[in-house]
Amino acid sequence: MTDQIEALLDELFGPCQNHPEALELRQEISQDLRERFEDLIQSGLDEPAALAGAAESVGDLRETLRELGGIGQTPAGQPEPAPADAPPSPSPSRPAAATTLSNFKSIPLKGANLAGVAIAQADFRRSALNGADFTNARLVDALFKYAALRDVKFDGADLTGANLTAASAQGATFARANLTGARLNSMSLRGVDLATAVLVGTAIKYSDLRGAVFDGNHLEAVAFDASNLTGASFSGCVLNQVSFRHVSKRAVASTDFDGATMDRLTHTQLTASGARPRGQFTVLQS
Repeated sequence: MTDQIEALLDELFGPCQNHPEALELRQEISQDLRERFEDLIQSGLDEPAALAGAAESVGDLRETLRELGGIGQTPAGQPEPAPADAPPSPSPSRPAAATTLSNFKSIPLKGANLAGVAIAQADFRRSALNGADFTNARLVDALFKYAALRDVKFDGADLTGANLTAASAQGATFARANLTGARLNSMSLRGVDLATAVLVGTAIKYSDLRGAVFDGNHLEAVAFDASNLTGASFSGCVLNQVSFRHVSKRAVASTDFDGATMDRLTHTQLTASGARPRGQFTVLQS
């Protein structure tokens, strides 16, 4: 069955196998697929059914990776922004979470009222959380990988260092949420409003961000590498060391940067494909 999972990954990643970010993501997804497969076997499924169930957990990643194939590299000799994958150094102001590790893995919690909870390193992987309320919750270093997060409320939540890789979050709200050092890779975030979320050192790679709103936000060392930003809006944003590697020319040309201010490194990456972003924006020279 290991060979079949590897064959699935080979088909999934296709022409972008050699991209460093894709290799890193493949390793992460490989581990998750194996865990999902074992969970399904233990639940009583036979091997073919468990493999099919594990494959379904990949979600919208196929479309995003398909767009990545063939996209040009950053021009030789150009410096790149600092990577956003690594969590930031601990801050003295970062509050200590109230409880120890809690395992909610694969537990159905649709519509649950979890507003204001404080759970350290909570494990919500593959949980059904559609419609749940995490308003003002403290979820530092929480795991939401492959979780169903449709219409979930994360308003005011502390998601510092959280991992939401491959979660489906259409309709989720993140008003004033702290996403410092969080990983939102391979997520479905179409139309999400992140205008007031704290985005520092946040990785949002390979994600569906069509129509997403960041207006007026201050983005610091955020990585949007290979994400679909078609129709997204960064109007009035301040962007410092933000990475747009492998974002398609078509997506850049349809993204609104009117009134935005960005450093030269961000501008270099944003226009590497030759696309001209929409709107009038300022590029800082120092």
